[in-house]
Amino acid sequence: MTDGDPATRWAAADDATYPITLDIDFGADTTFDEYTDSGTNPRVQSFALQRWDAGTGAWVTFASRVNGIGHDLTVTGFGGVTTSRLRVALTGKLPTEV
Repeated sequence: MTDGDPATRWAAADDATYPITLDIDFGADTTFDEYTDSGTNPRVQSFALQRWDAGTGAWVTFASRVNGIGHDLTVTGFGGVTTSRLRVALTGKLPTEV
């Protein structure tokens, strides 16, 4: 998620309550087999990728990592996922550097 300015970034407050979620609505079923983070600051320690299950009306986790997220991290190995909505749930962070 960008605002078009490479000099700015989004960051949650240091005292934010987790999980923090970013929901993406594709508008129609979309199939993918990898997720690439192409520029997030490596402050995120853990996260989960979730797909929307319209049948149950619930988010379903299909991949997660506890070893951080950062520039050019690619998450694979979850097979093909088809969904109309994707959620990136940030579940933990590294402390702010001083």
